[in-house]
Amino acid sequence: MVVRKRIPPKLLKPFVYGSQCALDAGLVEWQGLLRLDDWAVSGRIVRAFDIDAGTHGRCSYIPCNRVATILLLDPVDYGPGELFLQDHERTLVHELLHLHFHFVPAVDGVFEEPAIESVACGLIALKRGVSRGCSVLVGV
Repeated sequence: MVVRKRIPPKLLKPFVYGSQCALDAGLVEWQGLLRLDDWAVSGRIVRAFDIDAGTHGRCSYIPCNRVATILLLDPVDYGPGELFLQDHERTLVHELLHLHFHFVPAVDGVFEEPAIESVACGLIALKRGVSRGCSVLVGV
C-alpha cells in the first residue's frame, strides 16, 4: 500500500516572477547555483505570440560566446487546462540546464528534454523542501 503524504498548498502554488527585476534576481541566483556565472544570460517574460506554441519557455544560446536569452511565457497566456502549473522558476531552471546539456547528442530532444525536466524538478523540489520532485510541483 502506498501512502501519499499530503502536500502543503503553499508548495503547489505556482511560482511566477512578478517583475523583470524579480526575474533578473532569479537568473543571478540560479546561474550561481548551476555554475553558469561565466554566461551572459538575459531573461524576459513574453506573450504567447513571441514564443513557440505549446511551450513554457525558450532558451536561445551561442555556446562559443557563452551568451543566452531565456523567454518565459506570460501567465496571462497560460491556459486553465494545462497539464503543468505555471511555474516560472522551474521553467527558468529547465532552460538554464540546456546550457549544460547543449553538447549532448540527441534526436529532436528525445533524450535531452526528459532528463533536463527531471533534474529541474528535482532542484526546485530540494529548494522548496519537498522530496517528490515533479509530482509535487505539478499537483499530481
